[in-house]
Amino acid sequence: MRAGTLRNVIDIMKPEYAPDAMGQCVVSWTKHATIWADVVPITAREYLTAGAINTAVTVKVIARYQPGLRPGWRLHHGDRVYDVMAVLNYNMRSDDMVFMCRELPASAS
Repeated sequence: MRAGTLRNVIDIMKPEYAPDAMGQCVVSWTKHATIWADVVPITAREYLTAGAINTAVTVKVIARYQPGLRPGWRLHHGDRVYDVMAVLNYNMRSDDMVFMCRELPASAS
């Protein structure tokens, strides 16, 4: 991987689960790491839900290998928030990794 393609700063957010005063599980997001990555849109589609037009954008984020990352974590890229659907060890050599993500609504940050 050429370092010049890693031009986006990404915050990797890890979920932390804790009970609230009522005993319900509440998720809070803590920063796990800040990395340089390449964010590549791969699909975009609009669909109609309950009379409103929504947009789902799917991206892949390519970065240097980071051990321990899991699906269900989040990536913050500027004002955009991505839900990590899959983490792929690119070429199975632990050099690079690919996050397959879907963009979350702005209210999810």
